[in-house]
Amino acid sequence: MARAVEMVVGKEFVSEYDTDKKKTTWLLRTLTGGEYMRCTRQGYVDDALIVEFGLTGWNDWIDDDNKPIEFSVAQIARIPPLIFQDISFAIQSLSTVSDEERKNSKSQSK
Repeated sequence: MARAVEMVVGKEFVSEYDTDKKKTTWLLRTLTGGEYMRCTRQGYVDDALIVEFGLTGWNDWIDDDNKPIEFSVAQIARIPPLIFQDISFAIQSLSTVSDEERKNSKSQSK
């Protein structure tokens, strides 16, 4: 029997490529089945679309003048490439985790 995907929203993620002392926390959510299919058409993974769908916010991300960057889809383009790809991989992982892995993750986070 198929089981419904549990939608996770606001999952905190810190990229291993963030080398600053104070790390940016990226807020992620799982993709719906339709979103995931749109992002992986014909064997091609559209990382930009994955991040657009799955990134819901951030904390402690600043510009060159040390001013906080407000969350918007337009600002996503400013994310450095390696961190952008890392965020995409984290969203994909969150969206494809098995029920058993998700249960284990929940019990470890309590």
